[in-house]
Amino acid sequence: SFPKTLVKIGDFAFEGCTGFSEIILPDSLEYLGTGAFGHAFIQSSETELAVLKLGPNLKRIRSFAISGYKIKKLEVDKKNTCFRTDGKKLTSIDGSVEIKLTK
Repeated sequence: SFPKTLVKIGDFAFEGCTGFSEIILPDSLEYLGTGAFGHAFIQSSETELAVLKLGPNLKRIRSFAISGYKIKKLEVDKKNTCFRTDGKKLTSIDGSVEIKLTK
C-alpha cells in the first residue's frame, strides 16, 4: 500500500517488481513515471494485473508506466479531469489521445 499523501512515483521506481496482482494508487497521486512498475525494457511474458485503479488527482502518466503487466481491469476515478477509460484502454478526458501504459 502507499501513503495517502504520496504525490509522485518516479521513473522506474518499482522496475523489476512484477509480483503485484493489483495496483491501487492513492487519491493524492499526481504523477506516474516511465516504467514506474514492471520491466520497462524487457520483452518477456506479462504478469496479469487484476486491477489498476487511477485516482482523481492523477494529471500526468509517462509512457509504459505499467510495463510487464497485462491489465485485466482498468478503473479511473470519476472525478479525474485528465483521463478516462472504457475498462480496457486509457485515454485523455476528451478521448482524443490513447495513453500507452504497457508495451
